[in-house]
Amino acid sequence: MSLSPEEKLQRKLIIGEWVMIAGHIEKMLKMDFGAKEKGLRKLALQANLPPELSNMINSLAGYRNNLVHDVDWQLKSRHRARFQELSDKIFAELSRLLSEKEQQQQWDREDTQRYEDRLLRWKQDAEMRLRLKQKIDTRLATISLSAATSTRPGSGEANSTSDKTAKVSKYVAIVAAAGAGIVAAVGVFAMQKRK
Repeated sequence: MSLSPEEKLQRKLIIGEWVMIAGHIEKMLKMDFGAKEKGLRKLALQANLPPELSNMINSLAGYRNNLVHDVDWQLKSRHRARFQELSDKIFAELSRLLSEKEQQQQWDREDTQRYEDRLLRWKQDAEMRLRLKQKIDTRLATISLSAATSTRPGSGEANSTSDKTAKVSKYVAIVAAAGAGIVAAVGVFAMQKRK
């Protein structure tokens, strides 16, 4: 097929336009959808796009390849109109999908933040309960010790008081350890829940 110089120039300009449009689509698929292959068709497959969008991209790639690689392919106005229609639809759909993806990522970030806030609140509540329990237990132990020492007069009082003090100290240590276990249990529960 022999083309006039004007037709050759027009074809070169259209080739440049179509290659640029296809390049923009490839760039979107790589940067925004994580595809790493070469070529529009492979990129569309790797980007896990809806079938209808993949078909449009395949069709657009076919038009571009025919124009660029097949010198005998006759470019008609309907081909240009169809290519333009496909590229407009593809860009619109990719933009919509990207917007949905960004919205989902925003929701995921917000969910993560809410979860971390809730986890921190649980941990603070557990620590507060532990401190309150320790205060109450210490106070009860002090009251018990005071009552026990005031009711036993005589020589055995020192021995009895030191025994009771040791028992109370042991009891307070056990309660403190149990409280620390609650905090640790909340932390472990939170980590398991997170997974």
